[in-house]
Amino acid sequence: MTLKPEDLQHIAARTLAHYEQHAQHYWEGTRDHDVSQNIGALLQHITGPPPFDLLDFGCGPGRDLHTFKALRHRAVGLEGAPSAAALARTHSGCQVLEQNFLQLKLPAQAYDGVFANAVLFHVPRQVLPLVRKLMAHPDFDRFDLSAFRYKFSTSAPFHAELKQDVLRRWPGA
Repeated sequence: MTLKPEDLQHIAARTLAHYEQHAQHYWEGTRDHDVSQNIGALLQHITGPPPFDLLDFGCGPGRDLHTFKALRHRAVGLEGAPSAAALARTHSGCQVLEQNFLQLKLPAQAYDGVFANAVLFHVPRQVLPLVRKLMAHPDFDRFDLSAFRYKFSTSAPFHAELKQDVLRRWPGA
């Protein structure tokens, strides 16, 4: 099902408002989560010598940016909620771009990897091809990003009301 631009904007605005309102609570609830397995899964597929240029797509308050920086990678965060972006800058010391996922303005082929932990379920399928343009990895097409849309329950708490809203608005999600 293809959504109209105004539907996409409404969904994005509602999602960003939720994370804007709950940024500090989200940090407190997820800062100690161990996602090293997910980070390892990304890093094992990147060819070439580290450090890598990484985009943390939907970085939230910066937990994973901090980890990437500690591993000596060059990490940049991308976050649509200003309060979460501010927390990410504070907690990681990394650059964090504030952008709506529906209106990305990022250089193509700029990153060796895109980390999208528990976030792509917020991005409609019709928008996912834009994410592919961010990749520098020559074998990127062999990775299926659509699978990541369903991992929201494995690494972060997700409010039931927002989850139901996402599922209602994005049939088949």
